[in-house]
Amino acid sequence: MKKNISLLPPELKSRRLAQKRQSIFLAVATVLLVAVVLAYSALFVSSIFLRSDLKSIRAQRESVEAAAAELEEYALLHEELTAAEALVAKAMGTVPPWASLLQEIGIALPAGVWLSEVAARYEGSGGELTLRGWAYEYDDVAAMLEQVYTLEQLDDIRCQVSAGTVFEGQQVVQFVVAARVERGPEFISVAEGGS
Repeated sequence: MKKNISLLPPELKSRRLAQKRQSIFLAVATVLLVAVVLAYSALFVSSIFLRSDLKSIRAQRESVEAAAAELEEYALLHEELTAAEALVAKAMGTVPPWASLLQEIGIALPAGVWLSEVAARYEGSGGELTLRGWAYEYDDVAAMLEQVYTLEQLDDIRCQVSAGTVFEGQQVVQFVVAARVERGPEFISVAEGGS
């Protein structure tokens, strides 16, 4: 076995031990300083990249804000159009298509039947239609009623027929048909495909 025996004085031994500790401390401090410098450099480089990204994002934001400012007048037009459509829808309500209804009634009248009066009353939830007229025979009134019953816009159809009378020298039958008019379709805006 080998033993190291030092003949150096204790002051020199303690100085060498202090120098060794000091060199270890300096090495650790140097490593820490290098780590801090590297971390700072990395943060500095990343901040440069972030600044360039921030500049490009600001440029994009400015271009989007400019485009939004250009489109703002269209947003105002859209709001005006929406308000106008709401006003028209309120004004239109659910009025039935009178032209097509009267046309279908005209088609339902057989030869030998003519109307003397057509009266209609309509409110938001529905209305009533009254047809007054003359026919040469009861069968003509029955044929007209069969056709009127097929009209989808009319419901609760009631007919009153008076006894035969003479009208302008002809034997005729007077009738009154009353029916409930169904609600019309809701107003459809142009954006939804209406006209």
